[in-house]
Amino acid sequence: MGSLFSLVLVSSVGALGSLVDTAAGMGFGALSTTILVASGYAPATVVLSVNIAKVPGGIAGAVAHWRLGNIRRNWVIPLVISGVIGGVTGAIYVTSMSPELVRRIVPWLLIVMGVLIIRRAVNGRFQVSPPVAGGSAVTAIGDAPIVQHARRRRRTARPLRDLWLYVIGFAAGALNSATGAFGPFATSGLILARGRRPRHAIGTVTLVEVAVAAAVSITLLARIATSSSGIGWQLPAALTLGAVVAAPAGAWLSSRIPARPLALSVGIVLILINGIAIVRAG
Repeated sequence: MGSLFSLVLVSSVGALGSLVDTAAGMGFGALSTTILVASGYAPATVVLSVNIAKVPGGIAGAVAHWRLGNIRRNWVIPLVISGVIGGVTGAIYVTSMSPELVRRIVPWLLIVMGVLIIRRAVNGRFQVSPPVAGGSAVTAIGDAPIVQHARRRRRTARPLRDLWLYVIGFAAGALNSATGAFGPFATSGLILARGRRPRHAIGTVTLVEVAVAAAVSITLLARIATSSSGIGWQLPAALTLGAVVAAPAGAWLSSRIPARPLALSVGIVLILINGIAIVRAG
């Protein structure tokens, strides 16, 4: 990959994947990996490069989501903790217990989740609110004025309310180890569990996935360092450039699209991405 054309092509792939990912909460890994492997790059190199690019790209997207009011702060820690634990557990157990079977089952599971999201959106079961104009970190936490007694109720119920966050994070982290499906599973799981504003699920997962991608990248880099193989800097650098440039635009789109069309978009992207995965699996 030495030519300027190749660098521009890979940067464009990174930008496209990042735009979809930060707008819909999923798609960077699936789109980038599919296009680059089809273009002739080695799968192992692509997987590492995509996870490396996810970190700075995810940070750029998370900052934009935070500024636009798309991140729920109380979701972050449970999802990060359970996601990392699930990722480690998945690396140890899931991948050693028939990873090929997992790769064949998970896309169908995610397609079902996509259909459920579309059904819920069509039936109008999402709380539709106007886009946040000039959102900030303060609006991200609260998103709207809340009555005081409602706040007290939610504080009392927090231990039980957080349980589903740990379940979603753990399952998404475990699946990520075998399939790279953290974003699709976590985003769709949050949307289905809460049924309110999809942009909160998208923004929060964008932030949380940075930690998961960093853990995967460190693990893969450690393995490469102990082997005779290596990886050039051009591919991850070009992917990262495209991802960082496009991430704020995706976050802006997710904050401006109303809840119902955004949920429909998430469901459609989920079905398309996993349909591609099923076709590739043959």
